[in-house]
Amino acid sequence: MKRLPNRIRVNGIDYKVKAVKRLEDNGSSLWWVSLYEKNTIKIRKGLTNQKQQQTLMHELTHVMFHEIGLDEQADDEKLVNQLGNAFYQLLADNPNIRKMGEINESNDWKQSRWKP
Repeated sequence: MKRLPNRIRVNGIDYKVKAVKRLEDNGSSLWWVSLYEKNTIKIRKGLTNQKQQQTLMHELTHVMFHEIGLDEQADDEKLVNQLGNAFYQLLADNPNIRKMGEINESNDWKQSRWKP
């Protein structure tokens, strides 16, 4: 089973990604949770690899909306489900999209990249 990434940068903010044994909210079992104030995404252990990846995309959709100031949309579960599933499927069906990140390895990119 592929591991989840430990960190993901969203709009310049580093988020920790943690797989945890149990997640609950008011006694209800959860699959995931995003803690914006702690820059942390928690995903429950025991999910299949596919479900973990899909769940991560769902949570990243919440986080993306939050980080660009669209908190109303970040709280819209229907919208987040639809976009998160679309992002997941887009990446799953097009692995070549992931290779676009390799531009980070070229000297031209490194020279032109802004560093804080």
